[in-house]
Amino acid sequence: MAATILPISSELHFAYITNLSSNEDVFIALAIATLGNSLGGLSCYVLGHLGKWIWLEKYFKINEEKIIKYKTKLESFGGWPAFFCWLPIVGDPIAVTYGLMKSPLRSFLIYMSLGKFLRYLFIIYLI
Repeated sequence: MAATILPISSELHFAYITNLSSNEDVFIALAIATLGNSLGGLSCYVLGHLGKWIWLEKYFKINEEKIIKYKTKLESFGGWPAFFCWLPIVGDPIAVTYGLMKSPLRSFLIYMSLGKFLRYLFIIYLI
């Protein structure tokens, strides 16, 4: 919700909540924050998956050869760039691109969720 509806950082809320909680609640908060944030990333993937390559040609003037080249390059990386979906500004476009290129959902979810989990774990470490 923070990225799409409210211009508020989820990290700030997470840090506030985990700072007030006991040690047991911290892990529940970590699980919930990771799940919620991963579902947000998944929604970006799904939106991209609903997109059509012809729209890239029509609206962004990217021809089919370049699209295939980008898809091949993205597939050569596997799913690990999805790890960076937690980053501000570039995270959502990464997820949309994975969806648009019809990349495998399983590897996308694993790497994206791992990145989001480690980000929140790092916040717990800082507190």
